[in-house]
Amino acid sequence: MKKIIIFYIWALITLVLFSCTEDKINPEATGYIKGQVIDDGSDEGIYEVQITTNPATETFLSNDSGYFVLHDLDIGDYTVAFKKVGYRSESVNVEVNEEDTTTIKVIMNRNSDFNKAPVIRNNPVPAAGEKNQPVNITLKWSAYDSNFDDSLTYDLTLYNSEDASSATVHADLSDTTFLMEGLQYNTTYFWQISATDGMAEVKSTIWSFKTVDFPDNPFVYIKMDGGSYEIFSGDSAEQNAVQLTYNNQNDWYPKTGPYGNKIAYASLYNLEPHIYTMDKDGENRRRVTFMPVSGYFNNGVGFCWSSNGSSLYYPHNDILYRVNNDGTGTTQIANAPEGRNFRIINSSHNGEMLVAQTIGARMTNGEIYLMKVNGKDTVLLVEDLPGIIDYPSFSPDDSKILYTHDISGNLVPDGRQLNTHIFTIDIETGEKTDLSTDKPEGTLDIQPAYSPDGAKIIFVNTSNTGNGERSIWMMDTDGKNRILLVPDAQMPQWW
Repeated sequence: MKKIIIFYIWALITLVLFSCTEDKINPEATGYIKGQVIDDGSDEGIYEVQITTNPATETFLSNDSGYFVLHDLDIGDYTVAFKKVGYRSESVNVEVNEEDTTTIKVIMNRNSDFNKAPVIRNNPVPAAGEKNQPVNITLKWSAYDSNFDDSLTYDLTLYNSEDASSATVHADLSDTTFLMEGLQYNTTYFWQISATDGMAEVKSTIWSFKTVDFPDNPFVYIKMDGGSYEIFSGDSAEQNAVQLTYNNQNDWYPKTGPYGNKIAYASLYNLEPHIYTMDKDGENRRRVTFMPVSGYFNNGVGFCWSSNGSSLYYPHNDILYRVNNDGTGTTQIANAPEGRNFRIINSSHNGEMLVAQTIGARMTNGEIYLMKVNGKDTVLLVEDLPGIIDYPSFSPDDSKILYTHDISGNLVPDGRQLNTHIFTIDIETGEKTDLSTDKPEGTLDIQPAYSPDGAKIIFVNTSNTGNGERSIWMMDTDGKNRILLVPDAQMPQWW
């Protein structure tokens, strides 16, 4: 019996010792702590944060993005401390487990006792008070922060001198340059920069600059922009082109006023083409017709200014009207011959005569008439010839009519032109002169207009395929010295 008791005691001791051996912590076991230190204001990582532990291990530093890894830590509980000049110190309690990685995120707040406000240098571009600045201008400024690890962001405020309520603010800029587009011509602008490092905000002095005067471009035209035709003023240099309309619908047939300060043009109102006017710079738009510009093959073309700019003439089917330039006083002037509509109207420079294209039910049924501005004493100047006749206008001395004629005589119903030339006809003698003898084969010369001094003719040349690019050209009044002015544009008119 005594031997049996001794055996059980030995077995129990062995079991206890075995159990204790299984539960003992492996002194060789380690774990890891990794994470990122984040700036509370910017949500960006903080670099070179000093990281220590208790119980003590090595001292670590966060990398450029604020990340860190504490390697080969004995398992157990640690207090991890984070310090950096300019920030409030932080600490985190972390448990390190065997062969495991503990991930933490630490947010540190800036210590205002260490923060220095940013400084904006007073050296803007353009320099304060600069004049003749472009309407698309890159504004530049510079700033610094004595806390070299601070990131600066900027707000840019700009307004014009005539309307402080027009201020625009571009916020949270990270760069020290900003492209400002579409400013007004001949306008003084004020602008200011505010800079912040997330704790302190400072403002620059208020700077100013003045934009250039509106360019004295010699002609206007239409060009496709964003899926619709818009009106431009320009010259032969593409960089001098100025877009005047931004309607996201077609604006076409610009006609410059006799004193160079107004433009009439066609645009849709209730889905019908009407005459609008605007200033030379595209401002002060207004509709002046209550009946549409319409008729056979007329989608809004064919109106003109009176010689003194006080009124406009326009066709409405078979009736020719005059309307004051403010939209009042619509008056019927003339009726087209039976079965015909008015299409293109132009006034003489002396204010005495009108030239009018009338057209029948086919595009090829064109004729050109002269009449007094009151619609009386109508005279047939160019009879209905085979092929399209189009675009009549007066020479500056009112002695000739400029027009186009498709000399191929093509009579297809769709009105396709095959060989259109520019002609002049002497009003007194009836003598015709072909100005398109140097025209390239397979192309059309269309939409001609004299320069104000009568020395040049501006016109459009395009392929006779019906879908080629239209480009604006210029030539001498004898048809020589053809020069390309503006590619992919049409309907030119001189100022």
